[in-house]
This record gives sequence, structure tokens and C-alpha cells, in this order.
Amino acid sequence: QSGIKLESAGADYAEYLPRKVKEEMIGAADIVGVFNGQITKETAGAQRVMVVSTMPLVVGNWKGKDDPDLYEAVAFVGQVPVKIEGPVTAGDYIVPSGKNDGLGYAVAPSQLTADQYSSIVGQSWETNLKKGVKQINMAIVPVMQPQSSEIAALKRENESLKEMVNELKQTVNTIQNELSVPKRSKL
Repeated sequence: QSGIKLESAGADYAEYLPRKVKEEMIGAADIVGVFNGQITKETAGAQRVMVVSTMPLVVGNWKGKDDPDLYEAVAFVGQVPVKIEGPVTAGDYIVPSGKNDGLGYAVAPSQLTADQYSSIVGQSWETNLKKGVKQINMAIVPVMQPQSSEIAALKRENESLKEMVNELKQTVNTIQNELSVPKRSKL
């Protein structure tokens, strides 16, 4: 067999991405939103939701010489620690807290909402039922965010179809009422 084998304590592939706000404090295992290739702890409306790597095996996208302190290594593939609050069970999905604090929380697959689906960061590989903030290991889930626009379009279409069905029901009821009312004859 031939090929390259890399062995390291690092378990993910990451790329350097610049912070959206230079002064924002972003650390390893923080959940971040990506806006046009820049990262911030703000996640609402982000094009992608990702996590800052703690110890990548490979890092791409050289940060350059101009302002290297502006960049963080963001995990793209593999497994990575992530900061969460609250209990978690292996297999749960990790989504951002919504508080722009770099934290996430666990959601069981059966409890996942359409809105949460579009902001999944990863899937937990461990169980920790303790309350409070902790770091857990998770696998990065392939990008699901673009599907949120498809889900929103399907919701709009579904609402439109519901309205059409209700209008048809009203029309049918009106016709049935008109047919069932006996007409008076003119004598």
C-alpha cells in the first residue's frame, strides 16, 4: 500500500478565517457565524455556522503577514471540541445558543426544528448529562445551511396550498347548500 499517513493529536482540517470585528474575543471551541468569509460570535443570519478548532491536523488558507492576530483556525472537516451549555447525549445535534456567546446546546434528532436544522454545527460523540458549560467532542456535520431556504420555500408553498384547499372547501359547501335548499315553486 502507498499513500501519505498523517498522525497527530489534532483531528480536524481547518482554515484560517478573519474575524469580522477585529477586537472581538473568539477562542478555541467557540461557535461562530460566517458572513462573507469573516467570523463572529453572532450566528443569526450567518451563511454558515462553524466552530473554532482547538488543535487542527492541517490548516489551510494562509493568514498572511499583515495582521495574523486577526485570524482564527475554523474547523471544516473532522472532529473537534465545542463549548456547549446543558446536558448532551451522544448523537444529539449541536446548534448555537442564539446568545452570540460562542456556546451551543444539544438537541435530540427527534426534537430538531426546521430553524435549528439550518444552523447545525455538528453531532455529539459523547454523553454528558451535567448542567452548565462544558466542552464535548463532536463530528462536523456536512453543510446543511443552504437547505434552509428550500425549507422556507416549501413552508410558503404549503401555506398557499392550505389557503387554496380552504377556499375550495368553502366553495363546495356553498354549492352543497344551494343544491340542498328546496326551491319554491310559483303557483
